[in-house]
Amino acid sequence: MGKRGYSVQISGLKYGVVFALLGVILVSLGCSSRKNSSARPVSKDRDRMPIALVLKHRSDTTSANVASQVTHALDYAHIPYRTIDLALIGNEINIPSSVRLIYVTTDKVEQLKNREVERLVQYTAAGNELIITLPLYDPRFAYLMGLKPGADYTMNKHAEGFRFLDDVYPDFADQTFKAPASYVHSGFSRGNFSRHMKILAVAENDSNYPVITQRKVGAGRTIYFNTSTMSDKEYRGLLFSAGLRGLNGVPYPVANASTIFLDDFP
Repeated sequence: MGKRGYSVQISGLKYGVVFALLGVILVSLGCSSRKNSSARPVSKDRDRMPIALVLKHRSDTTSANVASQVTHALDYAHIPYRTIDLALIGNEINIPSSVRLIYVTTDKVEQLKNREVERLVQYTAAGNELIITLPLYDPRFAYLMGLKPGADYTMNKHAEGFRFLDDVYPDFADQTFKAPASYVHSGFSRGNFSRHMKILAVAENDSNYPVITQRKVGAGRTIYFNTSTMSDKEYRGLLFSAGLRGLNGVPYPVANASTIFLDDFP
């Protein structure tokens, strides 16, 4: 998909927002994307101890696309990671001690053993970050998504766009974004959520619909994307920025007080 231009409303003014993940890395990402959308930097990052883990399922098209966006960003930021394909028989979730961030990119989680789900809960509670990139219908994940006990998983079929309530990016609170060809989020309605969670973004056309939520779990936290739209390349930077919250020491430069240079959002 080629790059498209968008603008974001900021206190009555419009600033062009171009997505860049990390300084020079972001510039090279944009250039490389224009030359070859599948190109990635040649490095030995994956040979290092991973600090990120990506859970995917090869028979899940959405998972394949979202995992691709996440790993592209990690590659360009030179953040070592590993992937676990849940489609492979016997590929149980074992979390290396070096991992501080996990992305769940598939809703095909019913096959996970109870001990694996409990392992994810314990991992998060130990002070790490778990990001769930799409709605999951497995009740074992309800707590991690910030849903209340007895949630009925009612879907919202009209919410679109983003209004950020928190600085998901530097100085991004109170800004809105809705792509010209916007898609309905198709996530869980507000009544399913517990009051013990923080809303980072709501829908642009429905302030009662939580799009991105954060829940404290012990000493760690989960971030949940209550949307089915994150497979688009335009949201690569949003997935990456959410992950940076759990990776202390990774730089996120701001060009000046009013403009954030990001490559793939919006």
